[in-house]
Amino acid sequence: MDNLNLPSSLLLIWEVKRTIEKNLSLQQGLQKFSQRMTHNQTSNDEFAKNFMQWWQIRQKTQVSELSHFNAQHRAVITLLENGLRGQSIYEPLKALEADFVEMCDADIQEHAAKLPLLLQIPLIFLVFPAICILLLVPTLCQLAF
Repeated sequence: MDNLNLPSSLLLIWEVKRTIEKNLSLQQGLQKFSQRMTHNQTSNDEFAKNFMQWWQIRQKTQVSELSHFNAQHRAVITLLENGLRGQSIYEPLKALEADFVEMCDADIQEHAAKLPLLLQIPLIFLVFPAICILLLVPTLCQLAF
């Protein structure tokens, strides 16, 4: 499961949700996620980079800038900001998780819809000419004799 290419925003939601369910603080969940992203240097996800910057600034100044996040990611960060201020975020977090899972499912369906067309390209350019050669060469050899 670790090598799945899930969006880091969904991983953050899951980490925070799991932390809250274990009756740990939101701060601990965010710290754990940031450590995971630090150790996982292969992630070139824009959200992960922006989150790490936001988290470092947030730890120092308690003021954050959300302009470099897109709308969905801004919703996640705003929810986390509310949680860090002491508001209950578990129910909105579950709703946000459902939205993100739905977006991932839609993305998967979109990619799966393109697969048949993409798989026809090697068939047309590689397999079909090879079959034609296999069928025509014996015929041409018989005609030559």
